[in-house]
Amino acid sequence: MTAELAQQLDALNDWVARLEREVTEGASVDLTGLDSEVQRACDAVAAHPAETVAALRPRLSELLAGMDRLDARMREQFEGIRAELQAHGRRSQANRAYAQWLPGKPATDT
Repeated sequence: MTAELAQQLDALNDWVARLEREVTEGASVDLTGLDSEVQRACDAVAAHPAETVAALRPRLSELLAGMDRLDARMREQFEGIRAELQAHGRRSQANRAYAQWLPGKPATDT
């Protein structure tokens, strides 16, 4: 059973690493099912004796660190998107303000 759990944790670590790479490259990622798979793996590990848990600790630590990195990358991505949207809003507002001084020319959002 330890080998199965190790494989399950390895697969989760690979999944999280792939998601982190994709987010770092600017992609939007689908996290559907990640939380339930992590919960299932953690529950399975917790149901085993301490020596099994100790053997799996490096994989669990890797998973935790990977999820922390994924969280950080996603927050960075969100902040970048938010900054772009705010800049767009300011440009649109400026365009509308300038348009009032140019009769006959509608303001365009860029």
